[in-house]
Amino acid sequence: MDEIINERYRINRELGRGGMAVVYDATDLLLDRQVALKMLKEEYASDDDFIERLKLEARAVARINHPNVVNIYDISQQEGSYYLVMENIAGKNLKDIISRRGKIPVIEALDVASQICSALMVAHKNNIVHCDIKPHNIIITPLNQVKVTDFGIARAVSSSTKHEVTSSIEGSAHYFSPEQAQGAEITPLSDIYSLGVVLYEMLTGQLPFTGKTAVNVALKHIKEKPENIKLREENVPEEVENVIMTALAKNPQDRYQNAQKMRDAIKTVLTSIREREQQKQEEKDNNLAKTLIHDKSAEKIRAELNEDQDKERQETKSFASREQSREREELGSRAGEDKKREAKGNKQANKGRNRKKQKLVKRARLIFTLTIIFAGLLLISYFTYSVFMDVPIVEVPDVTGYDLREAENILQEKGFNYTVAENKINHAEIEENHVANQSPSAGDEVRQTRDINLVLSAGPEYVEVPDLESLNLREARIVLEGRGLTVGEEKYDFSDEYPQDIVIGSDPPAGEEITEGSEVDIIVSQGRSPYNF
Repeated sequence: MDEIINERYRINRELGRGGMAVVYDATDLLLDRQVALKMLKEEYASDDDFIERLKLEARAVARINHPNVVNIYDISQQEGSYYLVMENIAGKNLKDIISRRGKIPVIEALDVASQICSALMVAHKNNIVHCDIKPHNIIITPLNQVKVTDFGIARAVSSSTKHEVTSSIEGSAHYFSPEQAQGAEITPLSDIYSLGVVLYEMLTGQLPFTGKTAVNVALKHIKEKPENIKLREENVPEEVENVIMTALAKNPQDRYQNAQKMRDAIKTVLTSIREREQQKQEEKDNNLAKTLIHDKSAEKIRAELNEDQDKERQETKSFASREQSREREELGSRAGEDKKREAKGNKQANKGRNRKKQKLVKRARLIFTLTIIFAGLLLISYFTYSVFMDVPIVEVPDVTGYDLREAENILQEKGFNYTVAENKINHAEIEENHVANQSPSAGDEVRQTRDINLVLSAGPEYVEVPDLESLNLREARIVLEGRGLTVGEEKYDFSDEYPQDIVIGSDPPAGEEITEGSEVDIIVSQGRSPYNF
């Protein structure tokens, strides 16, 4: 293609088409990075109310920086066509994955749902409701990281007064909450319901409600209960079904009241399932070890017993044969010789009995040794289980923002040890030598033996205000955002040197060092003053 939009974005190829837009793979020539460019279709681009609402929503989403949310970099237009510039994610959307695999394993599906909850948590805290949570808007990266996209777009559509239910909305009807289907107020609890539908579909490979038209499906969301999930997939644990049915409650007040509570419920179920699977595996390993030891010991003992018995029979037979021969040769000899022979026979018999006794002692020692080895293995298994498995599961406390000593006290109260990363990270809001990041995250449930990894803040990063003079307003915004600074107010002043709409300065001025993320006001020329004579 190689078409260039606004002298900045080079279109490389088309990635896909939806009801509202066409998505392209593009290159940001100014910042030299790959981006996704979503070009809105003409019917939306000509709707002033929709565009205004979209701008507001896009600005709100652009302020969110979260690993499970696709970032929005810019919204602009060319020749009346509006487009969004977004993070370009390598991965596949969840709908394609479900279509290809049919069903997603329970643990994998719950992990995906937990990550979606994390994205909803940060969005809802910023008063952003997605309104269109569905597998098509969820991207899974090669590292199994979830990225939720299209925040703000669906909300802008639902808020626009000029659009009826179009093909883009029809495609979403299978995931609508009852209140969306009825045209009632949309709240964060609507996203909870839609996520319940997505989780249902992941586990069964089927939607809870289907119909010939979007209206048929919408009516089912309002009036009907979804079919028992175990009738479609018997391997789904009961506690997982309970999570889904809570999210799919018709009355919003009966659902999880926020994404955090749904995420906590999923985490609890995940922990329980993983523990059961680990326990089953340990029992299987222990039984296998016992079987191997028992089979090997029994086989070895039987072989040695058979060998000893064969030797005894041969020795007895040989001894009897020798004795008979001697008796024939010495038949008729003197009585003294008979006594001598009798004494010799007694001596040989005693030797045979001694050999037999020694073999029995040797056998007993072997059995004792094998018993000790087996008991030792059992003790090691019990010790391993006690140390590594029989440990309480505790919720990880939030220590971000605390200095190291305070964080240490909080973690030790919960029974955790911790490690501190060698390298610090800059943080605009957390002062130096205070905890800027932790892993596992606050709220996760882990065993007390797990170390909590802490990363300390190096304080805010200082950035030099760039020289914006002689740039146009759009270029100035791009330069500021590229330096990690926030565009503040646009102030206007007269200038004899620069024509109208050209930047003549900034506040703070160029060259001053400020913290990353700080606002910089742009001063724009209004042209020559009409009062200059």
